[in-house]
Formats: sequence, C-alpha cells, structure tokens
Amino acid sequence: MCDILRCMFKSRFKIGFTLVEMLVVMTILSVLIAVISSNFIEADRQKNDAKRKADLRNIQSALELFKNKYGKYPKGCNGATTALDQNNWSGQSGTSYACPSGSEQYITEAVDSEGNTRSFAEFMPVLPKDPKLNGADSGYVYTVNAEGTVYKIMALNTVEAEVVADTSVFTRCGVMIDDANECINVPDSASHAPINGVYNDRGGSKSPCNGTAASLSNDYALKGGYANGDSMRAREYYSDIIRCK
Repeated sequence: MCDILRCMFKSRFKIGFTLVEMLVVMTILSVLIAVISSNFIEADRQKNDAKRKADLRNIQSALELFKNKYGKYPKGCNGATTALDQNNWSGQSGTSYACPSGSEQYITEAVDSEGNTRSFAEFMPVLPKDPKLNGADSGYVYTVNAEGTVYKIMALNTVEAEVVADTSVFTRCGVMIDDANECINVPDSASHAPINGVYNDRGGSKSPCNGTAASLSNDYALKGGYANGDSMRAREYYSDIIRCK
C-alpha cells in the first residue's frame, strides 16, 4: 500500500487539474504578465525621457560652441522667429516642422562677421531625433531670432514618464531671475518702461506660455542667449519673443 501523500499525488496526476484550479492559475499568470509588462513599459518611457534630456543638452552644447566661435546662433531651416506667437519652428522629419527640402538638418548655418557661411554640422553632423513622436505637432524643434542672439530648443509634446514642473531646468515656461514666472509678466513692447524703478513688474502673458501647467507639462525645453536692444526693457522684450514661444 502506498502512503497517503503518494496516493494523493498519483490520483491528482491521473485526474488532472480541475477547471477552477486552471482558472486560478490562469488568473495568477495574467496578473504577473500585466505587472511585468507595465514595469517594462514604464522603464521604456523613462529611458526615452532620459534620451530626450541628453539630446537637448548635447544640442545646447553644440549651439553654444557655434556661437562662441562665430558670434551668433545658427538658423533653423524654416527661418527665424520675429514676432510673439509666430509658429516658426524648425524640426525633425515626419512632423509639422520638417524642413521644406526634406533635410534632417533642421538647424542649419549662420553667416559670420566676415561674411562666411558656417554650418552647424561642424559641431553636430547628425541631429538627434525624438525617440517617439506624438503626432505631427511633436518632436525636436528649434527656433532662433533673426539676429541669432536668442534660441530655444524643445522636445515638443512627447515627454512620457515625467510631469514637467515649472521649477524644472527643462521647463518650457518656468522661473527666471527677473520675475516669479517667466512670460507671465513680460514687457508689452520694446519701449515698455518699468514702474517705480522695478524691472519686470507688469506686462502681459504671452502665448503659448500662458497656458495651464498641465498643457505644458509634457514638453522639455532649453533656451539661451539675450537679444540686443537700446534698453533693458527692449532686450527683455526681444528675448521673450523666443523664450515665450
């Protein structure tokens, strides 16, 4: 005679699992697969966001090297931005901001003080692409003013894992030195004078940076430079044309 445990095992082996037992096992497996898949998806999103930050930092470094050598920032393939709210971005292919020529070099060149055309490819031969687009209104985009003194580079509408706060280094419209919130109170014009000697105490919200925090929380942005002007207010106003896009 077999002992009790051995007999139970043989009996179970012959009869097989019951329907209830199979359903329980399938449910457990489904939960485990869902948890593992979710972890993989979240890890992939975080990896993409990390790449976006690294790409923007690399582009910014190349832009500063270019300006340090040639005296201005390079143009975008779709031209300069000359007015607030003008949607003049240059960006990667497959989006609304692609170059008319189809070129992947959406940051192009500048003419230096000696009249020579200098290509941005000298510092960045291949421009990076956003790892995952979010429709036509997305991807890496660049804008610069006509003088080549102020620029902005963004991962537009593609941030996946992070909710970008206005205190982030990569915020589209965040804290700045001269005001509590960038682009909330900016000069209304180049001749807009301060009140009571206070530099940036009034003005108007500029689109799109007067949007809600939620509407701007899936963009990464870096900007640099400062515009020329005959007064501090004029320099601020012309700088904000780019910084507040």
